[in-house]
Amino acid sequence: MMLLFLVGGTIIAALMGAFIVLICGSSERTVVFIFFAILMLSGAVAITVKSDNEIIAMLLAYPLFITGFVLLFAPKFHASPMIFIVEFLVAICAFLCSKTHTIGRILLFYALVLIPIIGFSFVDFWDGENYFVIIFSFVIALIYMGIYGATIYHDNFKDYPPIVRHLKTLRFSTALISTGLIFSTVQTWMWFLIILAAINLAVASVLLKKYVKGQKFYIGWGMVLLSCAATAVYPPVAFAFLGILLAFTMLDYVGLAIFAAAFTVAISKFYYDLDMLLIHKSYLLMASGAVFLLMFFIIKRLTKNEQN
Repeated sequence: MMLLFLVGGTIIAALMGAFIVLICGSSERTVVFIFFAILMLSGAVAITVKSDNEIIAMLLAYPLFITGFVLLFAPKFHASPMIFIVEFLVAICAFLCSKTHTIGRILLFYALVLIPIIGFSFVDFWDGENYFVIIFSFVIALIYMGIYGATIYHDNFKDYPPIVRHLKTLRFSTALISTGLIFSTVQTWMWFLIILAAINLAVASVLLKKYVKGQKFYIGWGMVLLSCAATAVYPPVAFAFLGILLAFTMLDYVGLAIFAAAFTVAISKFYYDLDMLLIHKSYLLMASGAVFLLMFFIIKRLTKNEQN
């Protein structure tokens, strides 16, 4: 039913937006766009603050939010960082005030998406040689992955009900957004690879220590070291591997699906990258696959007695 209400709300939002565009008539009348945007966002916030009814939220507040946000991307304003900052502040305030869980999840995801967009709005995002875009994407992706990893200790948030309430949304949002950001950092910069491989090694070592003790741990750790080094062929591969480790640690199946898909896409992009000979990439990927396969059998053998 909620999916049906979501589709209905989206249709209503599209009709409202089209109606306002027809009223405005000209792209020069940006004041009219802003007026309607503020009016609709205010109405949406008022509805979600006073009502916790999911049906009302999806059929009334959701269309108002979507239309209001879209109208702020009116001509001559869509590239302004100030507009994105205003949208972020509105999304955060509405999220904190909203009594409706569904609308709160949508606003939280949107606010997290806006953070990197605000940074990109100051530069030309499509300029592949812009070092700011590359480094900023990598740093924000790591921060979001850090937030995702911090949710492992969910007991620490039991005194903060709003965080616990939206914990799954926070995991989904940070996993999806960080994965998208890391693919903009396609340059195989050595220090990117070193950072990711080191983090992978730390997380994998902690995870291994839960299942293997004593001398077996050091044997397993050697294989972990080799496997983490095998991911250091391409930043998105190493990043997706890190996400898989964290998702497995917290048994987050949605996050695991996201990072597994990212891992597959990263390998495909690396394989068809024209900066290296195809035969060399084939040998490298075969060697990496052999390392992972060998690690699987060795870790399984090491943990067999421990589990018994």
